Amino acid sequence: MPRNVKKWSIIFLIASLIGIGILAWPSIQWMHKNVTAISKRHDSNMSPVIFIPGSSATQNRFDGLIDKLNDRRGKRHSLLKVTGPY
Repeated sequence: MPRNVKKWSIIFLIASLIGIGILAWPSIQWMHKNVTAISKRHDSNMSPVIFIPGSSATQNRFDGLIDKLNDRRGKRHSLLKVTGPY
């Protein structure tokens, strides 16, 4: 292999490695940030529970149960009541 071609091959190889390093750095930082955010969401202590009252029950059917849960735990649970036309 001629000397000139070998020199340019080495320069191209070094420039390619530097370019890959420059592109890899932001992607690694982004990946670490996303993994941290996902792990915080995954480690959440509360998960949603859906209560569906029977056909003859009112929309306030589970109010007593929610009050008991909130009294025992100390931390109030959020509640979303979804009602619709019947």
